Amino acid sequence: MSKTADQKKSLDFYKILGVPKGAGDGQIKSAYRKLAIQYHPDKTAGDAELEERFKEISAAYAVLSDPQKRRQYDMLGDAAVDIEAVDMEQMTFGTTLVAALFSKLGAPIPTAIPQRTLDLAASFEARQQGEKITWNSTTEGKISTHGVKFYFGEVTEEEAKRGVRIYVHSSISSKFKLLSFDAQGKLLSQEESMQEVLGRSGTFACIYMCAFKSLHVDPPTSRFKLVHDEEEAPPVFRRLETLTASRYSPLRPGEVLFAVQGDNFFREVKYTIHFNVCDLEAKEEILSAEEKLSQKQRELHQLEQEYWEAKSKYEKILARVEEETTTVEQSLLLREALYAKMAGDVQRERAVEQAIARAEEERAKEKAKKEAKR
Repeated sequence: MSKTADQKKSLDFYKILGVPKGAGDGQIKSAYRKLAIQYHPDKTAGDAELEERFKEISAAYAVLSDPQKRRQYDMLGDAAVDIEAVDMEQMTFGTTLVAALFSKLGAPIPTAIPQRTLDLAASFEARQQGEKITWNSTTEGKISTHGVKFYFGEVTEEEAKRGVRIYVHSSISSKFKLLSFDAQGKLLSQEESMQEVLGRSGTFACIYMCAFKSLHVDPPTSRFKLVHDEEEAPPVFRRLETLTASRYSPLRPGEVLFAVQGDNFFREVKYTIHFNVCDLEAKEEILSAEEKLSQKQRELHQLEQEYWEAKSKYEKILARVEEETTTVEQSLLLREALYAKMAGDVQRERAVEQAIARAEEERAKEKAKKEAKR
C-alpha cells in the first residue's frame, strides 16, 4: 500500500514504535526489536501492507535512535527527517533569507562544510594560508560569511601530558564551526557555535583535548518550540542522553590542525580564539565528577522507565475515574427520570431526558477533541 505525500507527513514515529515521546534508548531499541521480528519481510509472505509497515518501523528507529536526528524531529516533526546539510555557497539570496529567519527562531538549519575547505585541509595550502599556533595565547580573527581560517601547530610530550583547550568566542554572536583535522588533513570532528551563557555574552565553540579519557555531552536542546512539547518528558531525562567518551581524548603528541569555518548568513564572522595548555590539578576532580554523571545517566534511565510506567497507570486510573463519574451521573439522572415518571411529572421527566442528551453530547465533543490531538 503506497503512501501519499500527505499521509507520509502525518506519520508519528513514537506511535509507530509504540513508545512515549520521552522514551529512552533502551525502550526504543526494545520496541524496535519486537516489531522488526513481528513485521520482518521473511514472515509477512509478500504482504505489501505489512512490508510498508516494516519500512515505517525501520524509518522510525533510524530517526529516534540517532540523538541529532531525534532532536530535529522533535523540533520540526517528520518534515525534518529528509533535511540535508545546506551548502551555504550554493544558496540564493531568497533561500538564505528564509534560512536566516528560521535560524533566528532557533530552528536547527544544518549546514555543510564547503568542499574547498576540506580540499585545503588535505593539501599543504592550509599550512601556507594558516596561522601557527602559539600555546597559551589569544588572537583575533575575521572571515567572510562562509570563509575559513586555519590554525596549525605541534603538541609536545609535555603539552600532551597536560592537555590543551581551543576556545573560540564571538562577542557579536557570529555563527561558525570549529573544525579539527588529523595530521593528513582528514576531518576528525566539528563543533557548532552555540550561545554562551557562562560569564560571557555572544557565541562560542570549544574543544578540550585531555591527557586522560574524558567525557563529552551536548548542550541543552534549542529554545525552538518542540513539536511534541505537550507530551514531552521532564527535560532531565534527555540532559545526559549524549554523555559519551570524548573523541578528542586522550591527547597524543604531534601535529594538530584546526579551522574556524564561517557559518553566518549575511554578516562577516568576527571572533577571538584562545589556545590554552591545561593545568592537571583538577584532573581527579574532573574524573570523579564525570564518574558521578555516568552513574546518574544510568539512574535516570531507570527513573525514566519508572516515570512512564507510573504515568501510564495514572492515565488509566484517570480514565476510569472519568468513566465512573459518567456512570454515576447518568444513573442519578435516570433515577430522577424514573421518579418523575412514577409521579406523572411529564415536564420533569422530559427535562431530565434533555439533561442526559446534553451530557452525552458534551462527552462526544470532548472525545472528538482528544482524538484530534492524537
